[in-house]
Amino acid sequence: MANLNISSLPLYPEAKHEKMREYSDGIRIGGGLKLRPAPYLPIIEVDKNLDKGIVLKKGTFVTLDANGFVVPAKKSASALTYGQYDIDYGTLSIDDWANGTKVSATGNSTKTLGPGGDISTGKPIGILMFDVYAWDLGNDPWYQVQDPVTVLADRMVLLAVPESHDAVTYEPGDILVIDDDGAFVSPFNPVFDGEDLAATQTQIANAMKDLKFGVGRVVKVIDLNADADWTAGLENVKYFPPDFANGLPGEQNGGITDGIDETTKKGILVQLWF
Repeated sequence: MANLNISSLPLYPEAKHEKMREYSDGIRIGGGLKLRPAPYLPIIEVDKNLDKGIVLKKGTFVTLDANGFVVPAKKSASALTYGQYDIDYGTLSIDDWANGTKVSATGNSTKTLGPGGDISTGKPIGILMFDVYAWDLGNDPWYQVQDPVTVLADRMVLLAVPESHDAVTYEPGDILVIDDDGAFVSPFNPVFDGEDLAATQTQIANAMKDLKFGVGRVVKVIDLNADADWTAGLENVKYFPPDFANGLPGEQNGGITDGIDETTKKGILVQLWF
């Protein structure tokens, strides 16, 4: 009897719990702008169904670099960290991407990315609507993984509060600014000395700089630890086949919706503005 090589991959994409959920309609940036991810961004994870690397996750605050590519928004410049995925999938190195040099070793890049870095970036312009796959600068004529990047600029979203921000106090109406690394958001709450004029002037200058990295306001804080009954109406949703329910909100996982962190059980409803 002949051997049958049958793929072990599912016939449908694996469902995953997302850190962001859209709550209203609004303005999207994309379309004719032909926004593309920077070709030097490290691969975060691999989509096994498409055999392609993901470089930006849904719910990431983004901006454009000096070359017009979409990159993560952050307040300070830093090196990029490359891993084995980048070697395996031929990621271009930020150190010499314009000449087609690919990543050849794991570790940090020599050049930095961010405000004032070797490749400078702007302020946040929006939040990603979908995961974004690596781009090869159009070298592969058969590249059909995704349309140009779509960025959400003005709408309401639910953002999952990660463990790193579990102790942060968010209140309705708080202005939110991205952290230095752009990984999440914190309330804009500057403190001024008030007695030392020179110190106060520096504090005011720093506060104004931080405010330029604002992304919106808190509308509501959702904490399942305090309000276990809040399930966004998904507590009775059931998926079939059961395997497809992996990571999805509904009866099989206690009704935890996208935009609520599965560990902290918290999320913040944010009205975006940029």
